[in-house]
Amino acid sequence: MNSNAALLGATVKTVCGFLGEPQSHLAKVIGISLSSLNRKLVGKIDWRYGELVGISDHWGIHVWDLLQGPDHAVLKLMGAPVQRTRQDAA
Repeated sequence: MNSNAALLGATVKTVCGFLGEPQSHLAKVIGISLSSLNRKLVGKIDWRYGELVGISDHWGIHVWDLLQGPDHAVLKLMGAPVQRTRQDAA
C-alpha cells in the first residue's frame, strides 16, 4: 500500500464523514465508480491529479490541504487557522 495514497484516502474518508457527504455522491462528483473510489480510499490504487482537483474544488479547499492529512483538511473546512510550516510562510 502506498502511504501517500493511504493518507489521501484517510483524508477523503474523514472529510466525507465530517460533511455528511455520501461517498457515492463524491464518486459521481469526480466521475468515477463507487468501487474505484473505495479502492482509492484504502490505498489500493493511486489517485489521479484531476480527481484531487475535483475533490478540492468541490469542497472549496486546495489540493495542498488534502495532502496535509485529515486534521488539516477539516480545520480548513471549518475556517480555523492551521499551523503553517516554514515553507508555507516563504
